Amino acid sequence: MKRTLFAMLLGMAAPLAALAQSQETGRWSVTPRVGINSSTMSGQEIYYTLDDAVRPKRRIGLVAGAEVSYHYMRPLSTAVGIWYSQEGFRHDFPEGEKKSHLNLLNFSAVENFHVTEGLAVKAGLQLGCLLSSKSALADGSSQSESKLYKKVNLSIPVGISYEYRQVMLDLRYNIGLTNLCNVELLDETWRTNSLWLTLGYRFDFPAR
Repeated sequence: MKRTLFAMLLGMAAPLAALAQSQETGRWSVTPRVGINSSTMSGQEIYYTLDDAVRPKRRIGLVAGAEVSYHYMRPLSTAVGIWYSQEGFRHDFPEGEKKSHLNLLNFSAVENFHVTEGLAVKAGLQLGCLLSSKSALADGSSQSESKLYKKVNLSIPVGISYEYRQVMLDLRYNIGLTNLCNVELLDETWRTNSLWLTLGYRFDFPAR
């Protein structure tokens, strides 16, 4: 029994030892990324009659930016990033579609746990600054909605990434924490949530 238990412990330790050898501490890296996001906003149900309402649906947009990472401890690293993201949502009314566009500049800080070589899970905090917002109607008209939303959005990004030969695929979900409703007469809570899928290439700076 003791021999079996010892063999099992050795079997579990071998992958961890290989991982520790593969993760170079003290390494800096920069990873530019570009991709798409799928976003919406909770609390944006709109009643167009006393009994009928439409719920917000997801909108697809662009996300682009870069992260700077530091591998300070096996198997952990910290990454800070700056991102431009096109987010928002849409409503399908009987008379046509209405799209709400929100352009944000996001600053993120995430902690990465490298599970195996190339695979990491992550979580952190993200601060978003609303650059502009507008709505677009089916007839082609548009109007500014900047007064409807607060300018700062705080969210929690959680995700997973896989890297192969310095090419990195990253999937993360941003959970909105801030109530973005800026209309005092409305007792409502509007929170964003977005799913990002990005592809990037990691440029390394050797450890010293």
